[in-house]
Amino acid sequence: YKDDDAIQFMPVLEKAKQERLQPNDVLQLLKIGNARFVEGHSTDKYHLQQVRATQDEQNPMAVLVGCIDSRTSPEILFDAGIGDLLTIRIAGNIINPEIIGSLEIAVKKLGAKLIVVKGHSNCGAVSLSMQHMMDDNMHTITSKIQEVASQCGYPHAMPKPDKEALEKVAIENARNSVREILAASSYIRNKVNEGKVGIVSAYHDLQRGEVRFDD
Repeated sequence: YKDDDAIQFMPVLEKAKQERLQPNDVLQLLKIGNARFVEGHSTDKYHLQQVRATQDEQNPMAVLVGCIDSRTSPEILFDAGIGDLLTIRIAGNIINPEIIGSLEIAVKKLGAKLIVVKGHSNCGAVSLSMQHMMDDNMHTITSKIQEVASQCGYPHAMPKPDKEALEKVAIENARNSVREILAASSYIRNKVNEGKVGIVSAYHDLQRGEVRFDD
């Protein structure tokens, strides 16, 4: 894309390149981007120019389901530019039918090659779930994670969950969301089985900034 100012060419993902990417290629790009972030070597961003370059078309390489937590923005964590990532954010990175539909749009209509479900350390939604907090409409979130906590060996309310318990449940909750996606969407499941789309859970360490992916 050629612009009229001093920045002549913008690094935006074009359709032909997106189509050539394999799921594992995208995973490696996310890992490399996160390493840059952790090391403090994030690339310079020219967001306004990227907006102009992508105004007529977007070709994202991945779609991420993550928590609403203000410290977990995927574009920053993976040192990505505008147009690279689709992001779906909901407390506790849980799954519901609307998120499944959004993922199918991301893959079928926008060409995303990788689905990532990312949990994180010190997650407030996980903590509230382990405290059995069911106030107002929060139960729509906490009741789902509470089931995962029970499976992890924490069936009873914990007034103040410890760090180890929070991490264990957060990691398993992301994995459970992956299982729910595959169970609920035959389209995504078939694409994954064909090797055309990848799906993986991940865990973000807030203190270090590092994102660890499951195999």
